[in-house]
Amino acid sequence: MELVVGASKDTMKSLLGKMGNLLAQEYALISGVRGDVQFINDELASMQAFLRDLSAVPEDHSHDHRMKDWMKQIQFIAYT
Repeated sequence: MELVVGASKDTMKSLLGKMGNLLAQEYALISGVRGDVQFINDELASMQAFLRDLSAVPEDHSHDHRMKDWMKQIQFIAYT
């Protein structure tokens, strides 16, 4: 019986060590992209604000080339 308990303890110790390593690797991956996710979120919020501002501009004043270019870029990103 003692042999079975000892083997089970060793197996659990090995399993816990491997799981701990995997969790540490996963945490490192998640932590590494956290800044990227925040950057993307901020960029999308800026794009949304730009589109709201653009929709408030009267039709005859929407001839700004910068606005048209930004709009094309946002459309391209949205569809890719």
